[in-house]
Amino acid sequence: RKVLLYMSAMLLQIIWLLRGQVAVWAHRPYVSGKCQKQPPSLILLTSNRGKCPGSLHKECSFLESAFRHATELDMLIDIFSGNQTLTEKEAQELVQITRRFDQHNILTPTKRKLLLDTVIMFAGEDKKLQRDEFEGMTKVIGSFSGADKSLSEEEAKTMFDIVKKFDFDGNGWLDGEELKELEALLKLFAGKKSKQDEELNAHEIKDMEEVIDLFDGKENRLTKPRFDRMLNITNIFKKEALRMTERSVLLSTLRYFAGPNRDMGECEANDLLELVGLMKGEDGILDAEEANTMLTEIIKLFDTDNNGVLDEEERKLLLKMVQYFAGDDKNMEETDLIDMKKVIDLFDEKHEFDIMVEAVNVFDHNGDGKLKKEERDNLLLTLQYFAGEVKQIDNNVKEHDPEENADLEDHELQEHDPEENSELEDHELQEMNLVVGYFDGVDNKLSTEEALIMLEVLNMFDGDRNQKFDDVERDDVVKTTRFFAGVDGKIDKDEIADMKKVIGFFSGEDKILQKEEATSMLTTIELFDSDGNGSLDDQERTILVQSCRYFAGDDQSLDPRELSDMTEVFSYCDGEDGWLNMEKAQAAVDIIDLFDSDKSGGLSDEERGHVTKTFKFFAGEDKKLDASELKDMAAITKLFGHKDKDLASAVVHHIVKGNIKHPVAQNHQNRLSVTEAREMMEILEYFDLDLNEAFDDKERDALLTMAKSFAGEDEKLSQEEINEMRKVIKFFLHGDNVRSKAKAHDLLRDMLTHVSVGQYNES
Repeated sequence: RKVLLYMSAMLLQIIWLLRGQVAVWAHRPYVSGKCQKQPPSLILLTSNRGKCPGSLHKECSFLESAFRHATELDMLIDIFSGNQTLTEKEAQELVQITRRFDQHNILTPTKRKLLLDTVIMFAGEDKKLQRDEFEGMTKVIGSFSGADKSLSEEEAKTMFDIVKKFDFDGNGWLDGEELKELEALLKLFAGKKSKQDEELNAHEIKDMEEVIDLFDGKENRLTKPRFDRMLNITNIFKKEALRMTERSVLLSTLRYFAGPNRDMGECEANDLLELVGLMKGEDGILDAEEANTMLTEIIKLFDTDNNGVLDEEERKLLLKMVQYFAGDDKNMEETDLIDMKKVIDLFDEKHEFDIMVEAVNVFDHNGDGKLKKEERDNLLLTLQYFAGEVKQIDNNVKEHDPEENADLEDHELQEHDPEENSELEDHELQEMNLVVGYFDGVDNKLSTEEALIMLEVLNMFDGDRNQKFDDVERDDVVKTTRFFAGVDGKIDKDEIADMKKVIGFFSGEDKILQKEEATSMLTTIELFDSDGNGSLDDQERTILVQSCRYFAGDDQSLDPRELSDMTEVFSYCDGEDGWLNMEKAQAAVDIIDLFDSDKSGGLSDEERGHVTKTFKFFAGEDKKLDASELKDMAAITKLFGHKDKDLASAVVHHIVKGNIKHPVAQNHQNRLSVTEAREMMEILEYFDLDLNEAFDDKERDALLTMAKSFAGEDEKLSQEEINEMRKVIKFFLHGDNVRSKAKAHDLLRDMLTHVSVGQYNES
């Protein structure tokens, strides 16, 4: 055992003595003179043999301990000395840099390689570390070395990976411009610190590394254009240094815009720059508060699949919406954000944002991609109407009145409450698009004027005035606008005017349709839709408006009795298919017009009664007016209406010729006076022999024959002729003589025989 211990001690002594000879043996080609030049590390690694200059003894000792092999050290000495003799200052600088990689005088192979690669990267094309290059390298290393001024293996690797990515041209080293760009980015991520303390903490390094990774492309290396894009975007969040909040928002935003491929290419960067440009303040910087409320929150709304990134479609939709609401000043303010969120919330459940953009686009009349204040207000109010009862948009928006549009534009938007919103259902959106499509003209864009007209019409259907349609109100407005849009599906000025008139006839003094009024109106409109196609052509619409105007009376408001009379009169004009026959309806309107004695455009109660009773008489027992009955009714009116001979003749002429598409009479100079209408009604009643208020063919023929006989050659009944006719009628059709319809017809025949004989004798 003693021998073994003695031999071990001797072996350790021998190893200690020979340790300095290892390098000499490794470099025996130099020692034997086979090589011209000795490696620069030889003198240092043999310092214990007295070959190291005394002034470098400390440095030699450190480097000897740090480098176990000479290869990396040889190269480092060459780079620091420029292939010259290593000066004391250069040796000290080499030690200084080496210490940054390890304070414990031992470099692992990985660290030795990272140290050498880092120095090569900063040494430049001449492979000589110049003063500015050394200072730049020291500064960069210092940014990563932390409080202990020493790089761990992980920190060293992270630093080199980042430095390497700033070799824009891929030549293996950093030129002055590349180093300058690297230093600028490090300073930006170091945050607000003193000039003497620009070290990056672990969070800052991690965030910076991720930002660079998003811009370095498939080659994992920054190019000058990519770096410029990265710096431009980063500077918007803070030009001098990024605080933790700003850094967080920057990273969150970049992650979204980099997309599924995690690459901030030119398109992604340009879109983000444009988006942020619409939200930054006057100083060109987006502060943390603005970024949190005006950027991150909005971006999340467009992440429709909640995967933390925006694909190209989501990104483009986001940018389009922000452009719309930023307006002409290209500045997204808090109120703009609130308005945009109101719109987004209505579409958010099913994420139909492409449909949302299309709906918004309709209100951008000039197509400049920006909504003016009035365009945005019109959009919001339209959406509010169609979103329905439970979709609160803005309680502060006042009742819409085009004449008070200025007040509407000045309203203050209340804070958004997502709990008060829900989404537009598919059918609500479809119906809104239908209605908007009726008003948006041939360019499919709503001008401010068109939008205000549309909103004025929508307001007429808001019976409870809450600016939100329930299902019934929405259905009523869709049906009504469809009727008046006609076959082309576009509401022109005349159709709008007629629609407002018809709504006015049913809506009463407040001009707002209650549900019952809307139902009555639609029932009436459907009566005049002669082909049942859900839309009114010009003739159908014109007859509807004129008929409503006549029966609405002097107050131009249809009460239940007036509506009932109008429905009854035009029910007599149905064709064989059960739909209103427009030829008959036109003839009916022409005849009705003759009863408007004062040319007011509306019938008084008495005039309306005369019209209703006359039509009922001539419709007969089947309650259907045929061409002969319409012809006879027009002829009787001509005989009694002294002052309207020309008009009545024209009506009769067209009916006799089989053409009852006679144009509606307008601006007539003469009509049936109330007295003439009364006398005519008295005569009509005489010929209702069975008192059923309906003429059969014999009664109608007898009436017309009798009236024509007494009218004489001038084809008009004077007062004297009416009196004489009345006497004759009473003589034959009086009292107990009329007990049955058959008896009445016999008496009627006798009367007409005497009248004919009298005419013959007189002539």
